[in-house]
Amino acid sequence: MAQPVTALGMGPRLPIPTTRVRPGPGALHRSSTSWASFLNANTGWVSAAHGEIYYTTNAGQSWVSRTAGINANEKYYTNFYDIEMLNAQEGWVAGGVNDVSGRIYHTTNGGVTWAAQTIPGSGFVWEVDFVDATHGWAVTHDGKILAYSEPQGPTPTYTPTNTATPTATVTETPTATPTATPTTVPTATPSPLPGLGHLAGTVFHDQNSNGQRDDGEPGLAGANISIRLDGTPVVTTVTDSGGAYVARDLAPQTYEASVSGPLGFVSLPGTNPALVTVLAGQTSLRDFPMVLPTPTPTPTATPTPLVSTVQRQVTAGLDDTYQRVTTGFNDLAAPNVRIGLSSGYQLLSGFRFTDVQIPAHVRISGAYLTLNRTYHAGSNPVRGSTRRCSGQPAEFPGAAAAERPDDAGIRDLGDQQYAAHRLVDIAQSGRAGAGGGGPSGWQAGNALALLLANDPNNSGYIDTISYDGNAANAARLQIDYAACLGRRRL
Repeated sequence: MAQPVTALGMGPRLPIPTTRVRPGPGALHRSSTSWASFLNANTGWVSAAHGEIYYTTNAGQSWVSRTAGINANEKYYTNFYDIEMLNAQEGWVAGGVNDVSGRIYHTTNGGVTWAAQTIPGSGFVWEVDFVDATHGWAVTHDGKILAYSEPQGPTPTYTPTNTATPTATVTETPTATPTATPTTVPTATPSPLPGLGHLAGTVFHDQNSNGQRDDGEPGLAGANISIRLDGTPVVTTVTDSGGAYVARDLAPQTYEASVSGPLGFVSLPGTNPALVTVLAGQTSLRDFPMVLPTPTPTPTATPTPLVSTVQRQVTAGLDDTYQRVTTGFNDLAAPNVRIGLSSGYQLLSGFRFTDVQIPAHVRISGAYLTLNRTYHAGSNPVRGSTRRCSGQPAEFPGAAAAERPDDAGIRDLGDQQYAAHRLVDIAQSGRAGAGGGGPSGWQAGNALALLLANDPNNSGYIDTISYDGNAANAARLQIDYAACLGRRRL
């Protein structure tokens, strides 16, 4: 049976095993802090007025309140004057209610929950010191020293049992390196304290990405494990040389376990983080498979051909005209070029563009003839077809309507503009030069002439501005071309 805390006479104080820092007044929340207990440069606890206890894992940059188990009816009237943590799990906090009645609380899970200790009647407790989990002392305001020892049985957090065998303390025991046979349970993990449980497992290289540890798949050392409860960190640890980890003596709860690293590895999709339920008296298992990411191949850039453009405009009065097909009437000085059917006469219209230069071995990607409309007689669209001639003005009157191709090439663009499209083939056929002679490219002085023949279905005509009518708005030609990416017969 555990011996009760007893009152002793005053004597010399024992050395305190943990580092203590007294924070300044009002350092946390609205209460006055009294004492702090830090295990290292980052992890520590602070006791304060109004029954408050705070916990930090980042050297005090942020704090989390941990007061579960503190008597709610007297919490506001409770002042804690000292806190003593032996390790990351077990510790004590001491003080009193209304600075009269002494109180000591005990935790075995890092302050997630606290349990009241039974102590003899005394004034409030100034200080509490423990040298290990079974031997400790407390000093009260009314001059008493309270001693606690536990030769056998559980710690005073739990109801004493008749079990004669002592329960293992929470002193950290090195975890044995797992053997070559894959296992998720560290081999030397002690049994959990009564009412608590462990969470353990292995982080391993899942070489075949099947989510299971197969023979020969190695554990990964140096992976960071984080155990959280409702978003609050409870335990952080690092896997050993065999990839194993263990979080000991956790309160029965459902925790979120997550892993990061080691460098170069990523989690198998759908495995991280994971919810794990810890049961009292048991070790819950959770392995984390890690894989090496597949490098994303850098796509080979597809070369984009550089597109060049040639733009030309009718530059002389004799380079644009129209004639009546049946009579041969040709008005070279008219202020407009008429296209379509006029007074029962089918019309043949021509435009000549000089100095059209296109290099050899290129591909024509676009060709456009733009006309500015001044008048449209008839309700139906005016359509026509386009063909190329040698480029001499004398050929305009002599071109027969029967020679025109079947392609309807006049399209209404709106805003007083028309365009003859589908000219790519016409331009490509003349790429070797107006006089022919092979793929040498058009040279300076070469000209391209286009004839627009009437569509018999037309019921009207359009007038477009000629060079004599307004040189700035005369017909325009644009040809786009690019270098061929592969071999092509031209």
